[in-house]
Amino acid sequence: RGVVDRRVQDYHHVNETFNTVSSGLTRHQLDPPCKVRVVLGTDVSRVAPYAFSDYTCIVNVERPQVGFATPYNAEATDAEAEKNKLMSINTRAFSGCSELRQLTLYDVDQISSEAFKFCWKLEHCTFSTGLTQILARAFTHTNLREVRFPKTLKELQYGAFQHNRSLKIV
Repeated sequence: RGVVDRRVQDYHHVNETFNTVSSGLTRHQLDPPCKVRVVLGTDVSRVAPYAFSDYTCIVNVERPQVGFATPYNAEATDAEAEKNKLMSINTRAFSGCSELRQLTLYDVDQISSEAFKFCWKLEHCTFSTGLTQILARAFTHTNLREVRFPKTLKELQYGAFQHNRSLKIV
């Protein structure tokens, strides 16, 4: 299983499996108006601290759903989903991504402290079943309007959504 364990510096696009990258662009070329969608593949087990921090070109971060259970393959799908779970998005992994607007996280266990701090334009966030922890200040200084927690959430630490003036529904 892969680990994003270093700060990404010159990558323009990361594919679904996170195995290949298209490089050749400098950090300066990735500033707006460039728009990047980051898809964390099913082979990624964690995103390291500061991995995408301060990238102002990122507008969307996704962790796709592994599969849908059916009456015919429910056990296999559950086992596959558990095997491919993203264990954590670590401290400040996406902090300062000032153009980030949408976050869709399936099969994620933990969102660490300040993971999405200072994502000023982040308005929409989807959490799926399986999320158990949102740590301190994970979403401080964002523009989230509504947050719905999955039933699996066991720990919501102090200030996880601090300084969110647009937050109306929790």
